[in-house]
Amino acid sequence: MEPTGEQLIAFYRIVRRAVLLSSFISFVELAPDNNLYVYVGRYDAVESSVICILPNGDYEL
Repeated sequence: MEPTGEQLIAFYRIVRRAVLLSSFISFVELAPDNNLYVYVGRYDAVESSVICILPNGDYEL
């Protein structure tokens, strides 16, 4: 199973935004439901986020 082209484009945008915000990608998972989950953390804070990228390229927090 591989991510769709739309998911890869959205992933690139998320990674770019994470770098600009001094964040890091701690984990990426392609789930059996074909959603791509990106776990984003911050260097200066304890908080983290999980971003779900749907197969059509839309994403939600």
